[in-house]
Formats: sequence, C-alpha cells, structure tokens
Amino acid sequence: MSGTGPVEPGEGTHARDTGDVPRPAARPPGRLARRRRTVLGGAAVLAVLAGGGYLYAGRQYGW
Repeated sequence: MSGTGPVEPGEGTHARDTGDVPRPAARPPGRLARRRRTVLGGAAVLAVLAGGGYLYAGRQYGW
C-alpha cells in the first residue's frame, strides 16, 4: 500500500443513520459574538498597519 488516495471504508461499514432528529434552533448572535468580531477586526487592522509600518521603515532606513 502506497498511502496515497482517499481512505476507503472497510467491509461491513456504513454511514450513520441520523434519522429525523431535529436540530437545535440557531441562536442569534449576542453581545459576545459582536464584541468578538469587533476585537478580531481591530486586531486585523492593527496587524496590517504594523506590518505596513515595518515594511515602510525598513525601506526608508535600510533595515
């Protein structure tokens, strides 16, 4: 066996039968989800600005 290609199911295996189990209702995003998005967005902006500043300074001062 070479180890390449997709994994194939063995003999006697089958997909699980999920039946008609109802899924729980999705909760609307609350205050914590909004705060998390705000913090992650701010961190992404700061990372881009810091990287740009580093590249700019390196070009100006020969780093």
